[in-house]
Amino acid sequence: MIALGTRQLDKEVPLSALIDSLNERFGTNFTPADQLFFEQITKTAIANDSIKQAAQVNTKENFAPVLEKHIENLFIERMEGNEKIFMQVMNNEEFKAIVFEKLLSSIYESIKSENL
Repeated sequence: MIALGTRQLDKEVPLSALIDSLNERFGTNFTPADQLFFEQITKTAIANDSIKQAAQVNTKENFAPVLEKHIENLFIERMEGNEKIFMQVMNNEEFKAIVFEKLLSSIYESIKSENL
């Protein structure tokens, strides 16, 4: 139990840093509450069998194209949860790239750590 709690805490740090990074770089005003949107994307991705299987058998670099194929659908599934973030992801390639990199790390590391 303690290890699981620690692992969750480690995952939250990059996603909260993502909010700060996006606000600083794009002048947005996302709050820590908006972090929940990215956490939901991460959890949805981890629960997807094809994404999970790809992460388990690939390096992070080889997993990236697999996640990239799924990322828009993951955002569309959660669009109603936060339309501001959804619109930034869909309309700003630089914003989308930064979000993708953070989610790639979070999703990949979460899936890999489940197999330890």
